[in-house]
Amino acid sequence: VSSWTIWGACTASCGPGTQSRSRSVTVSPENCGDACPALTSSKECTGTQCPVDCEVSSWTSWSECSVSCGNGTHSHTRNITTDPIYGGESCPALTENGACQIPQIDCAVSSWSNWGTCSESCGKGEQTRTRKVTVNPANCGSACPPLQETTECTGTKCPVDCQVGSWTSWAACSVSCGSGTHTHTRPITVNSANGGEICPDTTESETCNMPKQNCQVSSWSSWGDCTASCGGYGTQTRSRTVTVNPENCGSSCPGLTDSKACAGVPC
Repeated sequence: VSSWTIWGACTASCGPGTQSRSRSVTVSPENCGDACPALTSSKECTGTQCPVDCEVSSWTSWSECSVSCGNGTHSHTRNITTDPIYGGESCPALTENGACQIPQIDCAVSSWSNWGTCSESCGKGEQTRTRKVTVNPANCGSACPPLQETTECTGTKCPVDCQVGSWTSWAACSVSCGSGTHTHTRPITVNSANGGEICPDTTESETCNMPKQNCQVSSWSSWGDCTASCGGYGTQTRSRTVTVNPENCGSSCPGLTDSKACAGVPC
């Protein structure tokens, strides 16, 4: 056989491979001559370092939107798991931004309930009705409207009790003397209505007694001088006064003067 050729090129351009060499038969064996040895030989070889491409993880979840309502932005990231070497592909972007929109949620409420019972059983009062929040506001949505409403109401008409004023003074007795009657009255200031208390008596009578008062007079005064100056006859008088006037059919006054004949002094 001939000498070995030089080693051929490595089968791998990078990383482990094989390379071989060969030789040729120059004289074929004959007449029981030794067989030819192997005509090829191979061995492991290593090419240049293979390029390693960058490898990255999966994206993280998107971050919260930059605004609480309306249009904004959010982002997510990924990490490098294998760095690129030996001319491998470089890493892609590790952060990505995107547009986001937070939908506005306005408050929603139920329908009004029926009106409640009036606060007053009679006359003017109040009654209310309510409603509930069915959707709470979020993301700058409009606030909830009032959940309670009040209105005036009128119950049945209230009973009005009668009211009366003060008694008047007693009227004069019905007789001028002896036993009789007299009355006094009081006015109605508020009439009863709607089943209120009825009015009490507005006139009241009672007996009256007019005690008889007889005339009373004083004692007689002394007799006055005789009207005759001398000789002959004249008169002289005396008087009395009323001390108590007669009332209520009492006896009238007696005479208040009295006279008698008299004789004058001798001339």
